[in-house]
Amino acid sequence: MKITRIKSNLTVVLEDGTILSNNECTDELYDLVVSNQYHPESVRNILAPQYSILIKEGEELQEMLNSFNKSEYISVRNESFYISSISELSVPQDLAKAIWNAEQNDEIELLSSYLNFWTLCSLNTNREARQNLFWFLNRYGMSISSSGLFVAYRNVVLHQEGTDLDSSWVRFISEQFTRVRHKLKKSPKNFYIGIDNNGEMACSTSEKNLIETKGILYNLYNRLSEVGTAPVYTDGYTGKFRIRIGEPVTMPRERCNSDSDVTCSRGLHVAGKGWLQSNYFGDTGLRVLVNPSDVVAVPPRDSYGKMRVCAYYPVSVVAFDEGGKIIDEDIDSGFEDNFIDMISYVGEVASEESAAYKLNLPAIPELSRSRILDRMDDIKACLALKKQYGQGSSQ
Repeated sequence: MKITRIKSNLTVVLEDGTILSNNECTDELYDLVVSNQYHPESVRNILAPQYSILIKEGEELQEMLNSFNKSEYISVRNESFYISSISELSVPQDLAKAIWNAEQNDEIELLSSYLNFWTLCSLNTNREARQNLFWFLNRYGMSISSSGLFVAYRNVVLHQEGTDLDSSWVRFISEQFTRVRHKLKKSPKNFYIGIDNNGEMACSTSEKNLIETKGILYNLYNRLSEVGTAPVYTDGYTGKFRIRIGEPVTMPRERCNSDSDVTCSRGLHVAGKGWLQSNYFGDTGLRVLVNPSDVVAVPPRDSYGKMRVCAYYPVSVVAFDEGGKIIDEDIDSGFEDNFIDMISYVGEVASEESAAYKLNLPAIPELSRSRILDRMDDIKACLALKKQYGQGSSQ
């Protein structure tokens, strides 16, 4: 090893001919290099830390390539990953690894969620969105549901109070629905909402614990989308959208900016829980479900935690703590949702219950229409069986 220092310029030539340099060499850096002159890998790591990272990533990739021939779902071609039962679109490496780990660990529900997620991702016409979305969800702690949808958050402002259920009731009902269904794994049909002996809003399995009953939790939650009954919210930027719990919010995809390098532009904005703050374009927080196929742009940088979509489905009002951060039930990946039930995948992909949500199968060469339709039928059938037999109480 040859070490040369001229003022602040340090050059090291390794025995294999590799040249390493540093133009801002300090005495401490020089002494560290000299003390490791008989350990070339240590010097390489000191002067070229990215090299060791690339080597590690390369080793991990090679290990994955060698292992995936044992996978029931993932195939490898030209160092790219595919799930041919879904599409011929290449699967992002981090998602392929997560699927492989779930398969190896026999985590059936998590594996199913990932496969369903990629099925919906395959319907996205934006390649960057398909490739970056799973990384983004992991980066900002966003959960994926059983049907492949994911949880996100956004702020809104109150546009109009409801006649029967005001904003305070909406928040309480949606919070309790989340708690009962996704945390307790119980049926909202077996819980009552009302006022308890202390004059507080309460949720109970017995009407006897309430001095005034508002109704059954399941029925009240389903009424949150009714016009006039429950409050209407709007976005804090344009004030043009009318947003209700349980009703899809959409805008034409062609009106959204799909350039991922432009962080703030046209589209419906959603974010991770840890990124969104109170009073950032609204004082009311919503938890929403998003179809991966509706993601328009995913910022590639770690420092920007919101993305643009062309549709989302509000499911709950959430609270903020004194520091302005969202207070919400932690929802594990693989939780059960019912938004997928709204979508009809016969012919044109559309919502039979809400004309506001419509999605056509895209003309992507790597996408087989019949294969996707079969996958969507499988997703809905599996979820229906899960509700009926596996978690029938969580309806």
